[in-house]
Amino acid sequence: PIIHHSPKPPSNWFYPLQLLAAMNSFQLLLSYSFRHRTSSYATVASPYIQLCRSLSSTAMATPSKQPQKDKDDPTYTLLYHRSPSRSTPPRAMLGISSFNLSYWTWYVADFTPSVNAAAQAKAALGQIDAETLNILLIDPKMGYVGLGVSLAIWGGAFMYVKQLISAIWKGSDGRIAISGLRLPLLTEPKVLKRTVYDPNSNQFDGVENIQFKQSELESENVAFYSHHGDLSISGEK
Repeated sequence: PIIHHSPKPPSNWFYPLQLLAAMNSFQLLLSYSFRHRTSSYATVASPYIQLCRSLSSTAMATPSKQPQKDKDDPTYTLLYHRSPSRSTPPRAMLGISSFNLSYWTWYVADFTPSVNAAAQAKAALGQIDAETLNILLIDPKMGYVGLGVSLAIWGGAFMYVKQLISAIWKGSDGRIAISGLRLPLLTEPKVLKRTVYDPNSNQFDGVENIQFKQSELESENVAFYSHHGDLSISGEK
């Protein structure tokens, strides 16, 4: 699904500072004009007056955009939350398979060619005989077999952890939001840290109706889907 991110509205704290700086400049200009009894201060100060009015109108108009954004931001209710303690076995499986794949990659790409090249160099210099050379040489086929098996194990582990669901939300707009575990450490979305639940029974502790904004779910790269019918959680289904 394609997720559209809304740009963050600009902060409004800078407008009052600009307005204050413009007013101070205007007061200094008036004091200087009155001190030298000039009659042209109004003409010189006209651009500063227009600047103050422009900044004031901008500071007053900008906050009105925020309520419209909150109104158009649907809410999502949490239906399912996978216990973080259940991520330890798949995390270990992915880590061990990754290490195994790295080892056999090094074995094929560096170890075997280096040992064979050194043995052949000694044989060329007459330091070892043909029988010793055959003992020192490593058959590359063994490395490729190990690499293929380790790649298959790692691929299975990777596909398995990619199918694990960390949380499911039901939205007020009729859609559902699904989040998986994030690689490489298989962590859950940070937005779930404000939930309270019992990991053993998968029951929530008084926060069944906790609300999440669509904007904060989009910041966690949560996938959104349309569905038909009602959704509920019963055990692990």
